[in-house]
Formats: sequence, structure tokens, C-alpha cells
Amino acid sequence: MLMSRSTLFDDINKNLDLYPDLNEMLHHILLGGKSYPFSLADNTIQIGTMFGYLKEEDYKVAITNRIFETYLYDLFYLNETKNSRLADAAAVERNQFISGHYLDMDKVLERFQAYYTSYYGEKDWGFLEEDGRFLFLTFLKPIINGTGHYYVDAGTRDQRRTDIIVDYHGKQYIIELKIWHGEEYQAKGRKRLCDYLDSYEQNKGWLVGFCFNKAKEKKTGIKKINEAGKIITEVVI
Repeated sequence: MLMSRSTLFDDINKNLDLYPDLNEMLHHILLGGKSYPFSLADNTIQIGTMFGYLKEEDYKVAITNRIFETYLYDLFYLNETKNSRLADAAAVERNQFISGHYLDMDKVLERFQAYYTSYYGEKDWGFLEEDGRFLFLTFLKPIINGTGHYYVDAGTRDQRRTDIIVDYHGKQYIIELKIWHGEEYQAKGRKRLCDYLDSYEQNKGWLVGFCFNKAKEKKTGIKKINEAGKIITEVVI
């Protein structure tokens, strides 16, 4: 469905142009992990529900289905990365991340860390949580485009963490993105990721922590950890 032209998707484009507040709300939900209480008294929520993009779930606003979620992710990606150096670098180096039907996620994260540090590491952006997530998806998309796809687990999408599941040639890769708040918090993240890997019957996962401390206080790097019988590649950027 997502690879074909349809009036449904054309209408999404037009409606988001017509209703910028709805566009902004969807952007914050998907990329920022922001939570909104569901109330039809809110005009933006009312419009989103009328179009069928939004629904109520546990008294909060949620995207109606995964088809809409994925289309909106792709739409935001295309609108904001047309001149992205990260996307361009990933597209140029795509072949080095692929071996047969195997996606080398360790290499993907290694190169993402290098480019992120080179392009953004010394800038005081005052990052919000959504910036790191979006930059990672910006780098990932050209690598898996046409062969694999990704989706964000709505149950883990909040302002502290996001779990991304990548499907590539029938194999799943589970990556947790989070803001780095110190080693104790990182250890809790590893435990949580192990539990999540169990639910997907996976033995390997990736934990990416975005550290926004001042440069001299940063402790970035990549290491492998054996946690509860799981192999976790941990990347601090």
C-alpha cells in the first residue's frame, strides 16, 4: 500500500497542509513521543479524528493504525531531509552495511556515531528528545529503503525512550533509543531492552544513548555487553 499512489495518501498531504496544527501534533506524537489527553473538545484532535488519523487509546491520542504511522514517518522524513548530509552519507555508503541478506547493524551504528559526531557533536543545539531519534531514522532510511522497513513501537514511544524494530529480509533488529542520564539509568535501559528482546524471541539488541552533556563531560563509545544471556551493543553518542 505504501509503495502505491492513492487518493487516501494524497488527501493526507493536502489535509496536513490545510491544518498545520494537526501536522504539528502528529509530528510531536511520532518523533517527539509527546502524549496528549484525548478530548474532542480540542479542535485539532477533533479534526484528526474526523479524518480518521487519530483515535482514543487509554484516554490518550494515538495514531489510528500502523499504515498511517509509517506513511507519516516517511512523509516527515522526505519533507525534512531533502538536503540532509546524514541521508546523503548513508546512501553513498549503503553497500558496506549489506552482506547478502544480512544487515550489519553494528556497522550502521558505528558509522552513524561517526557522522553524528562530525556534523553535530560540537553544536549547542539545545536538543529535544525528538532530534536524536529523527537523525537516526534519517541515516537508517536510505540504507534499508526498497528492501526493509521499520516501525516504532507505540508502547515504548515516549520522551525518555523509543524502540525501533527494523525488518530486513525476514530478520528483525531491535534498537532502543534513549537520552543518556548516567550509568545507573543506562543499566536500567539494558534490563528493559532484555525484557523487550524476550518478548520478540531475540538474542541480540542495540541500545543507543544520546548524551547532551558538555563536550568535556561526555563519555561516548561503543561496547558489547552480555546481559541476562543477551548480546547488547551499546552506543553512547
